Amino acid sequence: MRIGVLINSVEIFGGIGKISIEEVKNLRKLGVDAELLVFSDWGEENRYSEIAGDIPIVRLAERLPKYLRVNRKVPFFTVWNFCHLLYPLYLPGYVKEGEWDLIINHESYLTFFLLRLKKKKIRYIQFIWDPISYIVKRVYTKGVLGAFNKLLYGIGLRLDSLFIRNSEMVLLGGDAHEEFVRNTGKDYRILYPSVYPQAAINPDKEEFVFMMTAWKQGKNPEYILDLLDKMPELRIKMGGIWLDKEYEKSFREMVESRGMEDRLEVLGSISEKDLNGYLSRARLILQTNDDRGFGMPALEGAACGCSFIIPEGQGVCNLFESGKEGFFTKERDTEKIIKLLGKFLSDKGFAAEMGRAAWEKVKGSYSWEIHAKEIVELANGLMENEIET
Repeated sequence: MRIGVLINSVEIFGGIGKISIEEVKNLRKLGVDAELLVFSDWGEENRYSEIAGDIPIVRLAERLPKYLRVNRKVPFFTVWNFCHLLYPLYLPGYVKEGEWDLIINHESYLTFFLLRLKKKKIRYIQFIWDPISYIVKRVYTKGVLGAFNKLLYGIGLRLDSLFIRNSEMVLLGGDAHEEFVRNTGKDYRILYPSVYPQAAINPDKEEFVFMMTAWKQGKNPEYILDLLDKMPELRIKMGGIWLDKEYEKSFREMVESRGMEDRLEVLGSISEKDLNGYLSRARLILQTNDDRGFGMPALEGAACGCSFIIPEGQGVCNLFESGKEGFFTKERDTEKIIKLLGKFLSDKGFAAEMGRAAWEKVKGSYSWEIHAKEIVELANGLMENEIET
């Protein structure tokens, strides 16, 4: 059985990229011929190289003649590139029939390409972190696209239905969108990501809060400035790549104009080694945006003995108990968030105790190998059903 795990780019370092790499690595450990499939690679730096090791990476765009390669953003959209619209028209011509038995797709906007591959006897499983309609409803509410939000939402619902209906199965990172998928009638499974817990943790927590995500419209980093306004003692280190460089520039200018450079350190992209260092030393992980897909920062923090404050309702919330290993709040519940931040910052022992509880919860309970075994079982079941029919 040959399995491809599909992502958009090796240039952008985020939770989906890590999950995809770990799936390929651990599928291969189980003897599966698995490859990481990169859809729109323009020869940029491979930000995944530190954790990718020697896994095989198929750069699909490199199969195209140079005159067919596209790298131009669709105006007003955060992620969409014209390659996502054009490659599905001609990239399938550079894929062999049956080249993969199954593709696990982690990014919904790449599914146009997979719909064309079905004609080449290549099937796909749709991993849904956030439905397109959900993203539209949360992200594209202002500016030019905000005026067309209802129309875009309707289009998003149709695309979600199309992509789900044509997949062999849907995988979810938690129960946040379970009802949405259940209502489509499609077979689905909840499959949690995993981590590599540290062998030992650091009890000496420094006086800073750490944040980490792929920053874009909808993640609302401006809210962080409101928290800093209300808490003079608050210090934040903010890691993660910015998907829109103009947005990053305007945010940095906002931080400077409000005189917060000494209290808010915008780190940008950081290595996996540095990430683990920050997580080991931080008082806690803070997430303020309601990232319903899963919420990897909390799980990665727990693996390093770092507690967290995160919005309730994410997939990762099913793995912990609020008040025991970390805390769940309503999105932008400023009063509660400030109260909890104050407790962590004023009491180093409390932060260390909560961090240890989070670490104890994950160190023996989660495994990428188990995650990969579940994928193999699902894939084998699909193959068996195909033979029977």
